[in-house]
Amino acid sequence: MEFISFRADKELKKQMEVLAKLENKNKSDEYREIFLMGLEEKKKDIALKKYQTGKISLGKAAELAGLTSWEFLQLLKERNIPMNITKDEILKGVGNL
Repeated sequence: MEFISFRADKELKKQMEVLAKLENKNKSDEYREIFLMGLEEKKKDIALKKYQTGKISLGKAAELAGLTSWEFLQLLKERNIPMNITKDEILKGVGNL
């Protein structure tokens, strides 16, 4: 495992320490978990933006987000984002059933 560091203001550091204490974890483990949660959310946000602008297909967006196509469709629904799906993508999806 590699070492990563970043600067945090006092308030952010305090909030992260409170979370670690609440979950009875050491600070390093808690920071890593928070970072990974943020990383997963960031991947979803980037995939959604690229999908909305038509830069990538639904399948590629799902892959970028680390989700299945069906999970990505659910994410679109949850965030009230209209589907940008082509006839070919629908037929491809049906063929995978």
